[in-house]
Formats: sequence, structure tokens, C-alpha cells
Amino acid sequence: MRYYIIVILFCVSCSTKQQVENISELVNYYNQKYLTYQRVNVDIAKIYIDSIYMVSKQNNYEKGIGLAILNTGLLEHIKGNFNLAISNNEKALAIFSAIKEDMLIAKTYAALGVNYWQIGENDKALIYLFKALKLHETLNLRKETA
Repeated sequence: MRYYIIVILFCVSCSTKQQVENISELVNYYNQKYLTYQRVNVDIAKIYIDSIYMVSKQNNYEKGIGLAILNTGLLEHIKGNFNLAISNNEKALAIFSAIKEDMLIAKTYAALGVNYWQIGENDKALIYLFKALKLHETLNLRKETA
């Protein structure tokens, strides 16, 4: 059943793609849908994550691939699968670091910190949470001086 819905979403994305100016807008659309469902219905949220991944993979859009992996980690966190969440967060962090997406790196650091805290690895949690805080402060300073 889930795969039928993915196929339907893919078909919609093909027709929607003509209306959307670029792939990042389509990924952002699917990401907003994911955010709507992440705490309401994890099965529907996962369908939107799969859509983000599929569209991004087809278009070699690394930021979207990383976002799909990060969202998978966030969804695993919601389900209480903290080790799986950490695994996905680390994969997303590698992608965001390679493409220098600082805001998403900061978000991923924060997610890693929370997940490590959940499994009782407080030292690692603090390291990642402080990295997130420092990067957020740097980003805010850049925004204020721009």
C-alpha cells in the first residue's frame, strides 16, 4: 500500500515539477508536508521523506538527499529508535558538511546531541549541542552583519 502511494506522489511530482521553478522548491514542498505529519502519522510522514529522497536522487540534489536522511533520523527519534536516528544523523551530517550547508549542519548537530542524550551518552550529547549552539551563533552574527 505504501509503495502505491509513493508512485502516486511521484506521478504528482512529475506534473508538479513543470509548475515548480526548481527542484529545491519541490523538495521544500515535500518537506513542509513531512513536517505536517511527522508527529501525527509517521507512515504518511515517511512517504513524504521517500518522495524527497526519490526526487533529490533523480536530480542529483545533494541537499535534498541529506534532508531526507536527516528527516528519517528525526522520525526514528520520534519512534524511540535513538541509535538508528544517530546513524541517519551522521549520514546527513556528512552530506551537509560536504556541501557546506551550515544551517542544516547546526540542525543535525542538535539532533545528534539530543539522541546521544537519550541513550545516556551525555559527554557526546554536550559536544554536539555546543557545536550546534556555536554554529547558530556564527550564523546569526553573519546575518546581522550582512
